[in-house]
Amino acid sequence: RLLCSPKNVFINLLSGLITHYDHFEVSSSVIDWLNGRYFLVAFGFHRLLRLKWIYSKQIYTMNEECIIRKLVADGDGAGDDRRFATLASLIMKLIKDPENARSYLPRIAQLLDAAKTSMHKQALIATTNEYQINKYKQMAHQIDSEIVRAHERMQLAKKELEAAKAVRRNKEEYEALAKVIQQYPSRQETNMKLEAVKKELEEQHERQRRLEAKVIPFVFGNFFIEIYYNL
Repeated sequence: RLLCSPKNVFINLLSGLITHYDHFEVSSSVIDWLNGRYFLVAFGFHRLLRLKWIYSKQIYTMNEECIIRKLVADGDGAGDDRRFATLASLIMKLIKDPENARSYLPRIAQLLDAAKTSMHKQALIATTNEYQINKYKQMAHQIDSEIVRAHERMQLAKKELEAAKAVRRNKEEYEALAKVIQQYPSRQETNMKLEAVKKELEEQHERQRRLEAKVIPFVFGNFFIEIYYNL
């Protein structure tokens, strides 16, 4: 697209003109040569004429400062449109006055060099932009991959957090249960107390049997004595 633009066609045409004038004298054959290729020159005027038509349509809606900015600079601010307008006027002078053609050649060569430099700059800018775009795409892909990995790490961390919460909750329940258990005596102490109570019960039973053994004969003896006296 860059090499087939009207600007580049016009530059190549003017380069041919300079080469032609450097090797041949200006004569009627030069005029015929120009006339035979005038359609290519018209191709180069297309952009200038289009800009003039746009300016004529917008002249009543734009202020003076905006008009001046549009006339002296293009979108890049390098003045390519003004440069091509100057080239067009020099070509017209060269066609109308071929005898003084050599006087226009230095100015045309200077403008051509500037145009070629601008074209080379645009090509470098396009290459740089393409490189930067590819680099940014790679960075975007890398960032997307990092986001995916970060999301996976977040999911894993959430699972670990839930597991840690469950462990902590169980630990708190165990500690609370241990505090409740510590309020009661141990099994060994309970068994010792139970044995002591059993021993004490046995002693009480033995004491009760002894008392009964002493009391029963006395009661029966008194009973028989009362019966004897009553008879």
